[in-house]
Amino acid sequence: MTTLLTHLKNRHVNTELYKGLTVSEEEQTATFLLWNLSGQLVGYQQYRPERPKMDHTLDPRELRYFTYATKLEPKRQMHAVFGLDLLNKNNKTLFVVEGVFDAVRLHNLGLNCLAMLGCNPKQMKTWLWSMDYDVVPVCEGDKAGKKLKNLSNNGKSLFLSEGVDLGDMTNEEVLETFKEYL
Repeated sequence: MTTLLTHLKNRHVNTELYKGLTVSEEEQTATFLLWNLSGQLVGYQQYRPERPKMDHTLDPRELRYFTYATKLEPKRQMHAVFGLDLLNKNNKTLFVVEGVFDAVRLHNLGLNCLAMLGCNPKQMKTWLWSMDYDVVPVCEGDKAGKKLKNLSNNGKSLFLSEGVDLGDMTNEEVLETFKEYL
């Protein structure tokens, strides 16, 4: 049986880079911290690779991905992202992606990247545009991924082919796709 740490390394997670990452081999759970624009810790995403991605008979906390973020007001979504603590203000390009494992691929290259943890980023647009970055969405080829293009504040977006997920690309494919930003 593969350990969770080995599994995370196979998914390109540099565990040394993420100071708030908690890994429990006993529970088979990795917990990634989420932040808001003010730098406040506002939630977490738990990842359990052995659990089903979707199963309506299970409590959502028992699925592969469970995301919790505090809300300021009832029925108002909190702005919570993964990767805020790694932003380099000297690099003015900020990539936005759907998930944690997409973001870690770009973090490994030293690029600024935030994971939106979902595919409906409408509420994030004003928030992202208030930051001093050129926002470049990385859009997966499905309907959900294409929604990210609306986050661009400069007309730039990167589109991946349908069925291609940044988190699952080879190192060579990632380097080729982002070579102009390295």
